[in-house]
Amino acid sequence: MMPNGAGLTANSSSNQPVVISPKPGDSTMFYIFTNTASYPAGGTVSIDTVDMKVFGGSVFPAPALGDVKNPKNGAVAGLSNRAEGMIIIPHANGTDYWLITQQNSSQNFSATLIDKTHTFPSIITSE
Repeated sequence: MMPNGAGLTANSSSNQPVVISPKPGDSTMFYIFTNTASYPAGGTVSIDTVDMKVFGGSVFPAPALGDVKNPKNGAVAGLSNRAEGMIIIPHANGTDYWLITQQNSSQNFSATLIDKTHTFPSIITSE
């Protein structure tokens, strides 16, 4: 296990409780998005950051194995009452990404922008 990696909030019995995205603009950083949903109840999406430059459990001069940065389990604004499934897809600009989630028990979806600003604005669509 990666140091500081225990205690992430994903519900391990859910459909898709974890997705990982590169951090745009930094090839050594990654975002871990976790979801606490447990059907039929919706969950909250949280974010954690992994820094792959940190040696973590490796011993120098072995390659760095990374570490989860503190603070952990930060809620992503606007992404509460989410259904179990999540997915990351590349943005058309070739640099950024989208986190796609669904509002629990509805046909409303959110596309949350993952870019280098770390603000995570969401666009909500409904059928």
